[in-house]
Amino acid sequence: VIAETFLAAGANVHICDINSDKVAKFVATREGVTGSVVDIANADAVATMFDDLKPHHGRLDVLVNNAGIAGPTGAVEELDTAAWDHTIAVNINGQFYCTKHAVPLLTICPHRDPGQIICPHMINISGPVLKLN
Repeated sequence: VIAETFLAAGANVHICDINSDKVAKFVATREGVTGSVVDIANADAVATMFDDLKPHHGRLDVLVNNAGIAGPTGAVEELDTAAWDHTIAVNINGQFYCTKHAVPLLTICPHRDPGQIICPHMINISGPVLKLN
């Protein structure tokens, strides 16, 4: 939905997902869209994606950090540590890796202000956190 909104506004769009079928289908059914199959929990894979993206687009105006997984649920003493680590790797580290590599491309933005970073998952977690305080 987010990528569709940017396309409708006339933006050039590059998508990434860990699911190769989803990326291939989205790119094949929309004109001018590029895509990458990337596990954003892998810092090297994210760096490669941004290295590959620059020759095609030259810059970024917006980064939408929208990847995330639900992760394990249950009593904390029963949670699987590996599943917890994977959730943190995707939801926190992945957002960091994407932002880190996007900033140099966002500062190339030809507008007066540099490009924008949107992190819907970071916004979504603030509600429950605020209620705990």
